Amino acid sequence: MAAIESTWVVLALIPSLIAALILASRMSFFEKLPNLRDSITTIATILTFLVIMLFVLPPVLEGEILYYELFELIPNLSVAFEVDAFGMVFALVTSSLWIATNIYAIGYMRGLKEHAQTRFFIYFTISIFAALGIAFSANLLTLFIFYEILSIVTYPLVIHHQDRKAMTGGTEYLIYLIVTSMLFQLLAILLIFGLTGTLDYTEGGFLAGHGTALMQTIIFLLLIFGYAKAALFPIHKWLPTAMVAPTPVSALLHAVAVVVAGVFSVMRVVFDVFGPTLMKALSLDLVLGGFAAFTLLAALLYGLTQDNLKRRVAYSTVNQLSVMMLGAALLTKTAMTGSIIHIAAHSFGKIILFFAAGAIYVAAHKKLISKLDGIGKQMPITMVCFFIGMLAMIAVPLTFAFTSKGMMVEGALAGNYLIFCGVFLLAGFLDLIYFFPIVFRAFLRDLPKGEKKEWKEAPLPILGLVVAPIAAVTVFVVVFYFVPYPFMDLAEIKIGNVGHVEDVMPHEEAQHLGHTAELAVLGIVILFAIANYAYFGKSKGRERIRFDTPWIYGGNPLSKVSHWSSRKVANFYRYMVYVSRSPAEWLLSAVTRKDLKEAKKYLAVSLQAHVTSTTSMAVLYLTIGFIIFILIKGGGMG
Repeated sequence: MAAIESTWVVLALIPSLIAALILASRMSFFEKLPNLRDSITTIATILTFLVIMLFVLPPVLEGEILYYELFELIPNLSVAFEVDAFGMVFALVTSSLWIATNIYAIGYMRGLKEHAQTRFFIYFTISIFAALGIAFSANLLTLFIFYEILSIVTYPLVIHHQDRKAMTGGTEYLIYLIVTSMLFQLLAILLIFGLTGTLDYTEGGFLAGHGTALMQTIIFLLLIFGYAKAALFPIHKWLPTAMVAPTPVSALLHAVAVVVAGVFSVMRVVFDVFGPTLMKALSLDLVLGGFAAFTLLAALLYGLTQDNLKRRVAYSTVNQLSVMMLGAALLTKTAMTGSIIHIAAHSFGKIILFFAAGAIYVAAHKKLISKLDGIGKQMPITMVCFFIGMLAMIAVPLTFAFTSKGMMVEGALAGNYLIFCGVFLLAGFLDLIYFFPIVFRAFLRDLPKGEKKEWKEAPLPILGLVVAPIAAVTVFVVVFYFVPYPFMDLAEIKIGNVGHVEDVMPHEEAQHLGHTAELAVLGIVILFAIANYAYFGKSKGRERIRFDTPWIYGGNPLSKVSHWSSRKVANFYRYMVYVSRSPAEWLLSAVTRKDLKEAKKYLAVSLQAHVTSTTSMAVLYLTIGFIIFILIKGGGMG
């Protein structure tokens, strides 16, 4: 299908960029005028959403693809934007939830009297600019550029508190995202360009017939692990570590921009780089499905050990991201459609949980699940919304996620992926074990001694700014179940253009069995909740679920393995950073005439450590990539 040139694609990016530049031009000025600053960011969010809804969405719903080229680097390689139905889903989720997140962030930051609020909103606003750039990317190069911008501008948000814990978490966050991107993603991009002579997306894929099966498989692995924002095991650890950030940042990372960008990138590879036909021929459906299924279950089991509310919700995000990737890996029409819809379903449901966690901290200064006894009696609006968000994660009827997960279960049956179907159903059961103690404590436990049963929602001056976004998003989680517009339409348009593998089981039979299986699991979930009432109701003390807790009560046979693997991967990254920093240390020693030990010490404690590390690694892997590129072209493989 021929694309239509449209400047609206670029205009949709401009409000957020202009708002960030205005704030950055006079930071001290806007620090003294918070109302003006917050008005600018709010207007930018609304303008962005309106441009996308009024001028970008309508032609895409009619099946058109919008295109705009910024500039051409070399023949067949340009920085360009393209909006298809799939990119539109990401853009709609980002632009709509950004409005709620921005309002919530204003209330949260003011309620806690956070420092450097202007700096915070500058990077917060640029993050949405980068996310939309990813959604509108026309090729792998444009995607890579905006992917890196998003990694870099979210780093100051993660380390906002600027204490030791924040700096440590931010360093790990940056190392995971930048190193994997330079090590895997960039190398894969260079290999693809060397083999095909293009990086432009083609619905249904463009890599078939280029290179050997082994080379194509290697490229696929490089890409799915190069997009570390998707948090596939074992490169998932950055995500819960980043919970040192303020809650609005957690919402941005887990629901609006960062992780959605990772899953979006992986699914873009499946749909428009490899395509369902090549994926099936190379058995890459089983490769991606296997990694996603293991990550899905391991994240749930490992998250059960977390007493920190935000960290537990963070591991739920790792799980849900893998649900989307597993759905895309099945390659059947229903499953792939459901995986796209689940991007929206998860984002709307998950942001409620993070908003609620932040509201609890603003009002009661509580972070631990073990300290939430009776909080539902003090904060009924917040905790009722949390409960509905929890139901969305479990995917019960009347929530948007029930639609998307149901389609993926049906798709698994239609494609005869019975094991993956079992994984979907088991995940729904484990989700209850995961969240049940939180809701039970909040509503059915008595308040701790000394605490009064009094209204304790967010402080009155900022009540609307914190609680209103939570309630509004909660309403949409239910509304989209009945009216899934426009996400269902966009997903069907995309999969209709991409194509799919043929179903093994007739659609009607798969649909019937899928509904039956979902209802059976829902029944088991209800029985499990009743059966475990006595355990959760009578247990005393801190009640942190430990490794030695019986499995039926949330014990975790995989958590030790997961913890060990994550630690080994983190050590590998640290070693790679150490190796890549050596040239910078030598150069600093030669220029400043410092002893080499002094240069190492200086780099180790300064922000330049991150800059020099990533720069050195970028140069190193670019060099390796170009050498491989030259060898491929010289060998006549292009």
